[in-house]
Amino acid sequence: MKSWLKNNKIYFETLAPVCISLAALFVALASYKLADQQLILSAINVEPNFYLKETYLYDPVTKSSHKTELSIYNSGEGISNFTENVNSLLVIEHFTDTGKTLSYIPIIGYYDTSFTSTEPKGELAIVTGYDNNAKFSDIYFEFQKSQLKDKYGFVFISLKHATKITYTNKLGVAGETFFIGTKPVNSIKYREFMSRWNANEFIDLDDLSLSDIEEKLQTKR
Repeated sequence: MKSWLKNNKIYFETLAPVCISLAALFVALASYKLADQQLILSAINVEPNFYLKETYLYDPVTKSSHKTELSIYNSGEGISNFTENVNSLLVIEHFTDTGKTLSYIPIIGYYDTSFTSTEPKGELAIVTGYDNNAKFSDIYFEFQKSQLKDKYGFVFISLKHATKITYTNKLGVAGETFFIGTKPVNSIKYREFMSRWNANEFIDLDDLSLSDIEEKLQTKR
C-alpha cells in the first residue's frame, strides 16, 4: 500500500488542489446565486402594487349611473412623488365586407379632474369628470338611434382609457406603471394606445357629435 501511494504521489499532489479549487468554485457560485435571489426578493419588497377600479355612481332622480370614478390604489410598499395621467379614446369599429376597420377620436373631459392623496399607500387618487357617464351615454344612445348604421353597416363605438403612473419607490428609484382600462399593460401597449391620441385632434366630450363620428367613417370608405 505504501509503495502504491508513493508511486502515485504525484496524482494526489495534482488532483487535490484541483478538487479543492472546484469545491471553492461551487461554493462561490452557490453564494452568488443566493445573493442574487436575495437581491430580487429585496427589490420586490420595496415595490408598490398598483390596481385600478372603476365605480359607477347612481343618481336616484334619473335612475341611472351619471358619473364614473376611476380609483387608483397601492397595496404594496409605500411610494412618493406619485403622479397619474389618464387619456381617453373614442374607438369606432366599422365592419364591412372587406373586414374590420378602426378609427379613433381623442377625447378630453371624461376623466379630467383628479383628487390625489399624500399617503404612500392605499387609495392614492380618484379621477372623474362632471356627469361623464351621462354625457357619453347621451351620445351613445343618440348614435344607436341614428341612421348611421343603416348608412355604413355594422358600427360600434366605445370609450377606452389609458393610465400612466409615475412614482419613486422606497429606495429612491423612479418607476412607471401602465394600464389600459383597469388592466395592467407593458410600456409597448401603452405607447401603441398613445400613438393614436393626437393632441391636435382631440374633442371635448361636451362637443362630441354624430358628425364627428361620421367624418371618421367617411375617411375609411
